[in-house]
Amino acid sequence: MDLTFTSEEYLIVDELTYHFEEPKREDVIILCYPRDPKTFFIKRIIGLPGESVRITGGKIFIINTQNPDGIQIDDSHYRR
Repeated sequence: MDLTFTSEEYLIVDELTYHFEEPKREDVIILCYPRDPKTFFIKRIIGLPGESVRITGGKIFIINTQNPDGIQIDDSHYRR
């Protein structure tokens, strides 16, 4: 998995997959900025529907029905 994307890189964008399946944690998505449709953001999904995300002391916790007290996710591969 690539840690991040940099300027001047080319991306191949799949616009069909999410018509057939739900996004998953750690998927990378591209979205348009609502106030300027010519501007795009590249983001990695860490929280899913029905979950809350808490960041405490630089650590990321996911809170859901299986983990009401939160479970820490390993984000070491997202950092440089």
